[in-house]
Amino acid sequence: MLQDHIFVRDSWLKKSGNEDIAAKFLQASFKGWIFCRDNQSQCVDIVLKAGTTLGKGHMTWQLNEINGLIWPSPNASALWTKPRGIRQSTSHDVPGAEEQAR
Repeated sequence: MLQDHIFVRDSWLKKSGNEDIAAKFLQASFKGWIFCRDNQSQCVDIVLKAGTTLGKGHMTWQLNEINGLIWPSPNASALWTKPRGIRQSTSHDVPGAEEQAR
């Protein structure tokens, strides 16, 4: 699903300074997901105040489902414990991902 990914053109990423912008964007995104993991009701309220057409019950359910996918283990995230910059990768390419998820 396209809404579940972050895309960037290789030509944009190769321009001076853009890799740093992309890394900072990802770090801010991770920080937001960590906040939503730790503050679920506040996160739902933020989304509701931003103007979603879906109700509080649905948004709460959706966040619970997403958190279960992002944080499958109580000891680690799925893949994002420490962002190390931008690269094309799969879960098999992330160093230590299996160890962190145990």
